[in-house]
Amino acid sequence: MKWLWRRIRTGVVVGVMLATVWGQAKEAGLETRVFAVGKDFLSIASAADSPAAADPIGYRPPIPRSPLERWETFRQSGDFRSAKERLTAFGIKFPAGTSALFHPAAGTLTVKNTTANLDLVEAWLAGTEQRQPQTVTITAHLVQAPGPLLRLLAANEAQKMDQTQALKDLMKEAERETGAVKILHTAFLEMPRGSRSTFSTVTEHEHATDLVLDAKGRAEVETETQPLGFHMDLDTFIQEDGKTLDMRVLVQHTLLKQPARQETLTEPVSGGPLEMSLAEFETAKISTEVKMKSGHTRLLGLWPVKGDPALKDADVSQGVFLTAHVLSHGPEAPLASSATLESPDQLIERTFDLPREFFFVNPGADQEDLRELLGLNGLKVPATSQVGLDEQKRLRVKTTAEMMPVVEGWVGHYAEMFPKTLKYTVEVIRAPAALVREQILKVAHQSNHRAMRDVLREAVGRKDAEQVAVAFAETRPNESAIVESVMDKHWVSELSWQNGQQPVMETERRPSGFLLTLDSYMSGGDSQVSVNMSVERHHALPSPRREKLSDPASRRSFIMPLNEFHLGRIETEAILSHGETRLIGVWRPVGKGGEVGEDVLEAVFIQCDISRHTRHFEVETGGAMAEVSPVPAKEEDKMVTKIFKVTPDFILHEVGSPRMFPDPFGKELSAKDLFKAQGIPFPEGAEVSYTGPAARLMTVKNTAANLALMEAYLKRLNGRDPSDVSFILHLLEIPAAKANEVFLKAGQEADHRAILDKLLVGGGTDVKSLATLNLSVRGNHEHTVENVKELKVFESFRVNDEGAAEVERQTMAVGTSLTVAVDNEEDERLLKVDYEIRHHPAEPVRYALNLAAEGSAAVEVPLTDLLVEKATGHLIMMSGSAHILALWKPMGRPEFDAGELYHIAILEAHVMQDEKAK
Repeated sequence: MKWLWRRIRTGVVVGVMLATVWGQAKEAGLETRVFAVGKDFLSIASAADSPAAADPIGYRPPIPRSPLERWETFRQSGDFRSAKERLTAFGIKFPAGTSALFHPAAGTLTVKNTTANLDLVEAWLAGTEQRQPQTVTITAHLVQAPGPLLRLLAANEAQKMDQTQALKDLMKEAERETGAVKILHTAFLEMPRGSRSTFSTVTEHEHATDLVLDAKGRAEVETETQPLGFHMDLDTFIQEDGKTLDMRVLVQHTLLKQPARQETLTEPVSGGPLEMSLAEFETAKISTEVKMKSGHTRLLGLWPVKGDPALKDADVSQGVFLTAHVLSHGPEAPLASSATLESPDQLIERTFDLPREFFFVNPGADQEDLRELLGLNGLKVPATSQVGLDEQKRLRVKTTAEMMPVVEGWVGHYAEMFPKTLKYTVEVIRAPAALVREQILKVAHQSNHRAMRDVLREAVGRKDAEQVAVAFAETRPNESAIVESVMDKHWVSELSWQNGQQPVMETERRPSGFLLTLDSYMSGGDSQVSVNMSVERHHALPSPRREKLSDPASRRSFIMPLNEFHLGRIETEAILSHGETRLIGVWRPVGKGGEVGEDVLEAVFIQCDISRHTRHFEVETGGAMAEVSPVPAKEEDKMVTKIFKVTPDFILHEVGSPRMFPDPFGKELSAKDLFKAQGIPFPEGAEVSYTGPAARLMTVKNTAANLALMEAYLKRLNGRDPSDVSFILHLLEIPAAKANEVFLKAGQEADHRAILDKLLVGGGTDVKSLATLNLSVRGNHEHTVENVKELKVFESFRVNDEGAAEVERQTMAVGTSLTVAVDNEEDERLLKVDYEIRHHPAEPVRYALNLAAEGSAAVEVPLTDLLVEKATGHLIMMSGSAHILALWKPMGRPEFDAGELYHIAILEAHVMQDEKAK
C-alpha cells in the first residue's frame, strides 16, 4: 500500500479548495494534515501491533478448546481502539489541543498536532508501505519509423536510464497524419510480482507443413498453427526498495510473407509430384533481462523491416519501448469533498444492521442501554454516548466522531466470519487509439482505473467508441467462474486420403468469441482479492482458407480446409480491492496475416465487489411460537424440571453457521442464550443442562409456562423435514440501455431481486423472455433441467480394416439447460449453489465443405457451427433471493450485430420448507 497524503495548512489550498479545518483559527505550534490511509486503516494498524507482526514465523495463534471458546477468541481478537489511541501506542505524543480523526467512508486520517509529531505520523505510515501487496503494470509500444531516426535515437538514449521523453516525442510525431512514425501496437498488462504473465494479440494461422504417405497408401496432411501478430512473455521481481524491477522479457512480432511459396517435389515412394504451398514468416524477437525503476521507459531493441512489399527497399525499422510501474494496493488519494472535518468531540449518530449470530455471541444484547456491552468488548465509549437497539433489532449509536469509526469496526468485525461471494464485472471497450494511449499515460501508475473506464464509457455514449464485450460472474472465494459467448466453430482437424479416392478425416470444435475464466481467493482480509484470470476475445469470426494439395499416389489434387482465428488473449493475476476498477489489458485488433487495420485499441476492465451473506436477526411474527404467548415468571411461580429429547444439531441450525461450530457449544450458557434469543424468559433460578450432541438430552428447570414455550419451539425444530430447494432460471433479452443500467448495479447489490422484479414487471415490451426453467433440488445432489432438441452432427469418417466406410456422429443438445447442486446443511436458508447454464441464442449453422479441387467430383463434408452462451460458477444465496449468473453480448443473428441487445441469466432460489411454514 502506498500511503498518500495531503497536507493542509490554514490559508493554503492543495489541489482543490478545501473547507478550512474546524475552528478556522491556527493554534500556536499546531497544524493539520490529512492522510489517505484507506477504509481499513484501523484493522491494518492493529495488525502492525499484533504478536503475529512481531514474530510472523514463530507466532502461532491459540487453539480454542470448545466452540464457545472459538466465539470468545474471535470476539476478543478485535483491537477496538481509536486512531489517536493507536498512534499513541506507536510512540506518537498528543499534547493538549491535538487530535486524530479517522473517516472510514473517505479513507482519510486527519491529524492535528505539532509539525514534529506530524512528521512522525507520516514516517510511520510510509513505513507500512512495504507490508502491502504490489503488482506491476507494463505498457509496451511497437513503433515503426525511418531507420536513421530510430538508430540516432537509440544512440543518443543509450546512456540514459529513462527514455520516457524519447517515446513521447515519437508518439507525438505519430499523431500527425503525414508523419513517418507509426505506433503499430500498444499493449498494456498488469501482473503480480514474482510470477509470469502472457499477452497476445494475434491471428492463429493454420497452415499445411507436409504430406506424408503411410504404409497403407494414405496421403496424410500435417498442419501447424503459427501465431501472427504481437506477443509478450513477462517475469517480474520487485526489489526490496519497492521501486526497482528485475524483468525477464520476451517480445515477438510475426507477420506472414505474401505470397506463399509454391513447392513441387517428387515423392520418392510413388514417384509422383507433390505440390503444396509453404508459408513463410517474418519474425522479430527480443529475449532479454532488464533492470529499471518504476515509472521509467526503456527501449528494448530495434530491427530492420524486411519482406514488406509496401515498403520495397525503404530504410524502415521497428523498436519496442517498455514502461513499467509498481503499484502498491491500498488507499486512493482522497477527494477533497470526501474529507468531512468534524470535531473529534462532535456527537454523530448511526444505525447498524446486526447479523443474527450477534445475539448468540453477546448475551445481554437485548438490554436498553448497551454501553456496558461495548465496554465488555473493549470499546471505551464516552459517557455522553447513547447505545441501544431499535424495533428492528438494529444497533443505534450516538457517540463522538472519534469513537464512531471504532464502533463501525466492531460491528464489521463479526461480518468477517460470514460467507462471501465475489462479483466480477468485465467489459471490453474499443476506442480510438489516441484516446486510449492518452488515458493509459494518466492511469498506469494508479491502482484504480475507474476514471479511464468512465472516459471510455462516455465515448461509447457519444458513439465514438464501442462496448464490444461484457461479462458478469459471481463465485465463492477459492472457486472458479467461467463466462463464454462464442461460436463453437466446427472444422476439419485431420485429413488423409485412402488410395487417393476416399477421404479419412477427424473434426474438432474451437470456441471463437469472448471467453473469461476467473480463479480467485481472499488475500487481504475482508476487502482484497487476488484473481488469476484468462481473458480471450476474438476480434472477428474465423477466416476459412482453402489450400490446394496434390496426392502423389493418385496424381489427384484436393483441398485442405484451413482456418485463421483472430484474437487477443491475456493470462495474468491482479490484486483487487472491494469496488475497485482495474485496467488489466489493452491490445490492437489484428486481421489476416497478423496485419493491423484501423488505428483502434481495445481496453479490458475488471471490477470486483465483495458481498457478505448472513441472516440478519428476524423478529418472529407467527409460526409455532405464536401458539403460546410468553408468560413472565412471577416470584411465586413454581420451578419445574423437564427432560427434552433434542437433535444433535439443534443449536447449529439456529446459529446458522455450523462450519464455525463442528460440535454444539457444550456449555450451559450457550443453550440458555439460544432459548432467550427466541423470547423464552429465564427468571432467577431457571437452568439448562445440556452436555452435547452425544446425549441427545437436555434438562431444563423453569416455570411451567416457559417450559411449554420451549416444548413448542423444540417440537417445531425436531419436526424439520429435509429441505428441498426450488430454483427458477430466467433468461431474458434486454436492450443495451437496460443492460448498462444492470451492469453498473450488479456488483454493488448482494441480492438482485429488485433488478429481476424491475425487468419482469416494469421492463415493458423491450424485455423478452427467452427461457424460464424451474428445478427442485434435494440438498447435496446435482440435478439438471433442460429444454433442448437433440442434434446429430458429423464427427469423423474413416475406413476400417475391411475397407468399409465408418461415419461417426455426435449427439448435441441445442436449447437451454441448467445444472444445479446445492448444499444447505449449515443453514437451511443459506444456500451454497454450484451451477452451469448453457443457452444457444441462434439456430445451428449447417453447411457443406467441398474437399475436391476445382473440376473434380465434389467431396463434401457436413459441418455444423453452434452459437453458445455459457456460465459456470459457485454462489452463496439466501432463500428468496435472486442472483445474476451471467450477462452476455449474443452472437449469431443479424439483429445482434448492431450491439443493441444483451442476454442476462438470473437465478432465484426458494427453500420449499420455508414456503410451507408460511
